[in-house]
Amino acid sequence: MNNLMTKSFLDYVELKKQATVIEGSGASPEASADLEAGGLTPAEEANLALFFSEVGAIQSAMDALSALLSDLRLLLHSESCSAHSPKLLSGLCDRVDSDVAAILRTAHSIKAQLEALDDSPRFAAGTSVDCTRVSVTHGIRAKLRNAILSDHKETLKQNYYNATSELASDKVIDEMLKWSGDPMDPPWSSPGAATPSAPASTSPPPRTSSRATSKTPPPTLSPPWLRATSPSPVPLPDSPSPPGSRSPSPATY
Repeated sequence: MNNLMTKSFLDYVELKKQATVIEGSGASPEASADLEAGGLTPAEEANLALFFSEVGAIQSAMDALSALLSDLRLLLHSESCSAHSPKLLSGLCDRVDSDVAAILRTAHSIKAQLEALDDSPRFAAGTSVDCTRVSVTHGIRAKLRNAILSDHKETLKQNYYNATSELASDKVIDEMLKWSGDPMDPPWSSPGAATPSAPASTSPPPRTSSRATSKTPPPTLSPPWLRATSPSPVPLPDSPSPPGSRSPSPATY
């Protein structure tokens, strides 16, 4: 993705330079630098070249960060699975700590360089460099969104197959995507997700009078097994009375 972004910038600038040469052939650089024709003044070209040099430095730092992450995920994981000696495990732990520290340092450096690039007065809003950067960034954002959406659809297809052992059609995937929400939106923005709860109030609870509470004692709750209604007794079949016993007379009301 980072290579795609840098390549898109370079392709866009190269096309603008070619359009400038075609449009302004035989004219002075000042006359050929028409904004509607896509021309750039020498100062703007210098700023754009400086911008790409700074982007290249950031790209190199990101490549180093990717190499550290690859080493941390693949090599150390495979070595830790096959290492059984305490000495080797201790060495792997030290290596993991050093790689994590290097990753954090590189990430903070990249973040600082990006913030400095955004805050630079040479690339302020409204300049040619800023317009080029915004237009290319919008195109890359659309490509990234399509890539994330395609990957999310593949995940939904796999989940549907694991649950039903059937292949999901496009209509089913669209319905699942509708209810799962946009993968680039916050989790609570989807229709089936619960909205984030409001923060709890820090105000003290209202005071109640002791007289009012003393008049009405709190209800006593019995355990659930005592509150449950017992089933009605099942009538026993009539048994013959033993000899010498008198049968009870029916009750009179």
